[in-house]
Amino acid sequence: MKNEVNEMVKKIQETNAEVQGLQRQIDIMGQKKLNQIVQIASDNLEFEEIYHTSFLHDEDAEQEGEPFLDQKGNVLRGIKVIVMIEDSSDGDSEEEWEHHKEVFLIEDGTFRTFDTIYRTFECPDCDVMHKSILREMAEEDYDSEYRSELIISNIAWRLHDRAEELEMRRSRLAERVEKLNMLMAS
Repeated sequence: MKNEVNEMVKKIQETNAEVQGLQRQIDIMGQKKLNQIVQIASDNLEFEEIYHTSFLHDEDAEQEGEPFLDQKGNVLRGIKVIVMIEDSSDGDSEEEWEHHKEVFLIEDGTFRTFDTIYRTFECPDCDVMHKSILREMAEEDYDSEYRSELIISNIAWRLHDRAEELEMRRSRLAERVEKLNMLMAS
């Protein structure tokens, strides 16, 4: 029995050492790949203002509110690369809310994590669904075993969307040029 226990302990220790080595390897590789992707993709992503507070009159309205400022006083711009719903209302009231943990890729290539509360409520005066957003810098960074992979996938998805959007715009502009050429020819 003692020999069996010693063998199991030895096997556990060996496996644990291997698991830790693999985890270090994944962390290093993941960070390296993430840095490469960010460096390649940054110039082709559309960074948006990150709002501390904002209010949307309805789902189609432009966002208005108070943006975050960087240390130089410039508006902080980034793109969401991870969104995790941490908590939410039960849906039984007229006002619903969700608490999100959001990771943004900032224009300078760094990442910032925010805790964000989204409130949605129907206005009795105008019979429209309004949304308010309150975003704070998170005290704790979002940490996940799959963080690098999630961010890389979301950057790739955003680049794909951007490429499609630009192709549609290019196509529309080329069509307009062709029409203008035809008008000038006649």
